[in-house]
Amino acid sequence: MDSSVNRERLRRDLQMVVGERSPFNGRRHLVAVENFIENELKAFGLDVQSDVFSYRGSAFRNIVGRLPGEPKGRLIILGAHFDSVSGSPGADDNASGVVLSDHPKPAISDHFKSGQR
Repeated sequence: MDSSVNRERLRRDLQMVVGERSPFNGRRHLVAVENFIENELKAFGLDVQSDVFSYRGSAFRNIVGRLPGEPKGRLIILGAHFDSVSGSPGADDNASGVVLSDHPKPAISDHFKSGQR
């Protein structure tokens, strides 16, 4: 199992995510990041679903990626919020959390493909 992190990809992904993602002032970038996360999870081979919710009269979504098939044994849950507060690029906790939760995928994929689910 290769659990090394590709630093260039990590930097590229972080640059894509950084930027105001406020549900009120940065909606365009928030949607772009949603789509980025969804595509990354699909590329990993996960079944991706949207959990839509309403907040202050607007619809938003959580993105949920699940391994195909029935879970057996322990579950691994990775999570990160991908919005930011108004006026903030969300670069520390938000963006780094999103990108880092996206990068363990190869190691987890190898683990599950080997039947160690």
